[in-house]
Amino acid sequence: MALKKAQYSDFRSLTDPTRAQTEFEQFQPDLVLLDLQMPKLDGFAVLAQLRKSAPAGEFLPVLVITGENTAETRSRALAAGANDFLGKPIDYSEVMLRIRICCKPVSVPAGGGNPGTIGSSLRCKGKQNQIRPGKIS
Repeated sequence: MALKKAQYSDFRSLTDPTRAQTEFEQFQPDLVLLDLQMPKLDGFAVLAQLRKSAPAGEFLPVLVITGENTAETRSRALAAGANDFLGKPIDYSEVMLRIRICCKPVSVPAGGGNPGTIGSSLRCKGKQNQIRPGKIS
């Protein structure tokens, strides 16, 4: 997995979107990597659940990474509360830069998702210039 390669160790990946809400509440990630195309529950529904359950006033960046790379899908995802959007196929270095931007001011290593991973959340809190492995749900 690209996140392990980037020295993240505090992350979780899910392949069942119906578990996203429970995993989010238990894991409390600092960043969520979210695909929109999932079985049973699409990424828009997951995003709505996450936004409803995030503590008031707490910033939770959501980076959508999806094969649905149309202007309409991008606009819809951003309007629904995503902070950033990347279309597939993804460029590893770009994903790493987007993670770093979402997690500022903490220095974050590059990472990406696993094929077959539909959603991830990442921990990126830590001291300035210190890399802390990420959490993914």
